[in-house]
Amino acid sequence: MGNKIENIIQWGLKIAVHAPSIAGIILRSIFAFISAWTIYMIVMMMTVYDGLLSLIFQPLMATMASAIVVTTSLLFYAIMRFTKIYKFWEFLYLSPILLVACCVICVFSHKFGLNEVIINPETNENEIHIMPAVAIACYQLVILSIFALPTSHVTKILKIIFADMKHSIK
Repeated sequence: MGNKIENIIQWGLKIAVHAPSIAGIILRSIFAFISAWTIYMIVMMMTVYDGLLSLIFQPLMATMASAIVVTTSLLFYAIMRFTKIYKFWEFLYLSPILLVACCVICVFSHKFGLNEVIINPETNENEIHIMPAVAIACYQLVILSIFALPTSHVTKILKIIFADMKHSIK
């Protein structure tokens, strides 16, 4: 049992090391899609959940939105890989910095003045929301930073995760 798990771990590490390959891009796309879909569903549940219809239609909307965001992230990633931008991106650790910056902007948008007042048509009360353009931009940039995480960072993260898994199985 332990030998099979070690083989799977080694296989995963080999794919992560060769991330520019087709298999690496497919794995990046799958992980980015799952992340995008999860983020969309969490935000939807926190803001516009309306019951049964939301449970039916929102997963479909999340799938479409996630597909668009992952496709644009793939295009940006391809442009970065074929230019010198990716070396700059990797050298300055821009992926984790961008991820943290987007999270900080979304959480503390009221401190930065990135909110707007909206009148709820059902209750006629004022509600404060993050500006849609800021929310969409942060969503896109978070998925891009996940998608374009440099291979060396992915390898380090996978080694840590799989080392913990290997120790917990023994």
